Amino acid sequence: MPSIFLIETSQKREFDMINEPHKISVMHQYRLISLRICIYFMTFFFSLTLTCNAQITSLPSIEWSLLPPIPDLEGFAGMFAGIIDGKLIVAGGANFPNGYPWEGGQKNWSNRIFILDSKTSKNWRESKLRLPKSMAYGVSCTFNNRLICSGGETGPNKTLASSKPSCISDVFSIGFKEGQLHLLELPSLPQPIKDACGLRIESRLVIFGGIESPSANKASKEMWILDLENPEKSWIKGLAIPGSGRIQSIAASTMKELIVFGGIEIEKGADSLSLRKMPYLSEVWNYQPGEVFENGKWRRIHDMPIDLAASPGPAWNFSPSQIAIVGGVSSERHRLAQKGHQGWAHDIYLYDMILDKWDVLKNTIPGGNSRVTAPALVWGSDYVVISGEVSPGKRTPQVIRFSTEQGSKH
Repeated sequence: MPSIFLIETSQKREFDMINEPHKISVMHQYRLISLRICIYFMTFFFSLTLTCNAQITSLPSIEWSLLPPIPDLEGFAGMFAGIIDGKLIVAGGANFPNGYPWEGGQKNWSNRIFILDSKTSKNWRESKLRLPKSMAYGVSCTFNNRLICSGGETGPNKTLASSKPSCISDVFSIGFKEGQLHLLELPSLPQPIKDACGLRIESRLVIFGGIESPSANKASKEMWILDLENPEKSWIKGLAIPGSGRIQSIAASTMKELIVFGGIEIEKGADSLSLRKMPYLSEVWNYQPGEVFENGKWRRIHDMPIDLAASPGPAWNFSPSQIAIVGGVSSERHRLAQKGHQGWAHDIYLYDMILDKWDVLKNTIPGGNSRVTAPALVWGSDYVVISGEVSPGKRTPQVIRFSTEQGSKH
């Protein structure tokens, strides 16, 4: 039967072509036109997809330049920084003015405040106002034209031989009144915290991680939130991260969500002293707020291409969905001997929230200008990194700004 069927079908097709050539021709042309239309639309949408992806994944061209250096020979790590009335205000910090750690030098904490009036200013001014304590390693942001300073560490009481550095819970704001800087107290943190990360998301100051004591052998995994519009309501405890506690993570925010990059876990070392666990963390967590901000959820997203901590922060939102982490320290670099240390890597790490994808701009940070434990902020269209540590124990007074053709966003 099959062979007969094939013969009959073939004969019928031959008969149709002989007797109805016009019908076959029209049908054939119709099929060709339909095929061409399908190919056209497939090509169009494929090209459109490639174009969109190219736009999303296009890497920025990043330029840099120097602003006037902080008026201190050494510079500081862990300063507080913000923009008030269009001026860059920086305060506090810590350094080793009388010898590096391997030389037996002792750390010094600062209460000084400096003002850079504009990007075109030649020099900084030092304010007559002083911080209420010599302090460093806290979290800062700008809100309603005031610099908000929260937590950190203060040095030992120099009048007491047994005194040691301690973490603090102080929170206050700095602003101008009749041309002079002044301070206003805000509700203290529920616990002392240093080496946390944080930033402002709309009207909320969000702080994550850190330690309660310089000798702690466990880091916090908690999130604390202060509504700066209604500070009298005090701090609210947010949802703890599902991962481990950590210090010196890098905070960022995009689309009103918090992102926490990397950081360092703390464990108990010899003589009950705190010990940094190696390697550092490369994981990345995204906090998505609920209708009530603190009733949100955490989700883990794409790990960083390297274990990383203490990068200038908050990180740089150079486009609505793209974040740049400008330098930082990996455990491999931190293992190197302090004396003669060549400094941190000069790479910039780019994360795309839409594609959940990383790119690395190798050796983009100019030599000697990669630093850690430095405050960073957006000033106009520039991302500005203030002072910081360029190798273990060694600070820089230099202030560097980065810019891209895409511009910067808060």
